[in-house]
Amino acid sequence: SFRVNQAYNRWWEARTLWGAMTNDCRDLSLKALVHVYNHNLAVKICLWVSISADLLRNHLRGKRDLGLLNLLRTETEAVSPQDFAQIEKANHRILMCFWKLGRLLSEARMRNAISPLMHLHLNEHIQKFNNHMGAMERILRCPMPIGYTCMIRTTIVFWMLILPFSLMPVFGYASIPIDLIITWFICGLEETAAELENPFGIDPNDLPLEFFTTTIRNNIFELLATYERQDKDDYPATSPVEECDTPHEQDFDSPRSEGVLSPTVKSPKANKLQ
Repeated sequence: SFRVNQAYNRWWEARTLWGAMTNDCRDLSLKALVHVYNHNLAVKICLWVSISADLLRNHLRGKRDLGLLNLLRTETEAVSPQDFAQIEKANHRILMCFWKLGRLLSEARMRNAISPLMHLHLNEHIQKFNNHMGAMERILRCPMPIGYTCMIRTTIVFWMLILPFSLMPVFGYASIPIDLIITWFICGLEETAAELENPFGIDPNDLPLEFFTTTIRNNIFELLATYERQDKDDYPATSPVEECDTPHEQDFDSPRSEGVLSPTVKSPKANKLQ
């Protein structure tokens, strides 16, 4: 019973982590389309979020299939040949996807297409992705101790052998079918624990990872379709961030400074040269 409870706790924790991963993917994509005032960068961020979730599913199952990344490479410009080659050769592909997302957010900040506060906020989602992935890898790579499992199975076998002798004085020959029924239930519990121990496989009792990643992809693609159909007059592309000068790189120590040189402001050194 203890092993069944521990196995179910692992299964439920994995389900909770995938639920949090789904919500964070939706949240990051939604905020990118609303707060990143650069069409190409906003779309790329959303597509790379979907790629990350798809590759995470294959990573947990020990597969090297590129899946959605290979499809988007041929149908969109979001995945460059350099990005594809880099991720294809990487040992930990999901980590490289998170790195790519961070680079896209940094590019949006350098282009003044996103506010400093929102840039930090979106980076927190990447940190959450990494935490979710680490927790899933902990479940995957830390099974129940083999000594504990062997001891439980040895105890079950020994108990099955001595049970008929305990029931014989009371039930007579009826103890034989009673012993078989009880043994079937005990072995069923042990097999259930073994099935739930790794929730990321492809068995019927494992988590439906294809359903989770398909949900993430469909939700993001629906957001992108709505984003492409929106009225540009109602949602202007000009960012309010671009209307406010960012402090100069020379004023990095200033309490107001973000350490980024605004493209709309000339450097004091350039004015001196003029």
